[in-house]
Amino acid sequence: MLIINADDWGRSRAETMRLSDVPGGRITSVSAMVFMADSERAGRVGKRKRIGRGLASLNFAEKFSGERIAATLENYHKKIAGFVMAT
Repeated sequence: MLIINADDWGRSRAETMRLSDVPGGRITSVSAMVFMADSERAGRVGKRKRIGRGLASLNFAEKFSGERIAATLENYHKKIAGFVMAT
């Protein structure tokens, strides 16, 4: 058996829907993104469809697009992104 993991679950509604519409349980797990536009809804979809979800990578560069981001978290994220993306 193959384990097929899809990335960017929750990044946007379009990406989540594209992944969740793959037929026949071909995607067995997903790497979820947090603090993004579709993170919360994607979590509910994954639970309902019984798709394994995990956090496999951290977003150090892309601006958070979720609705409820604490100001402190957003400030720390901006500092980290500035450091990581500096050339």
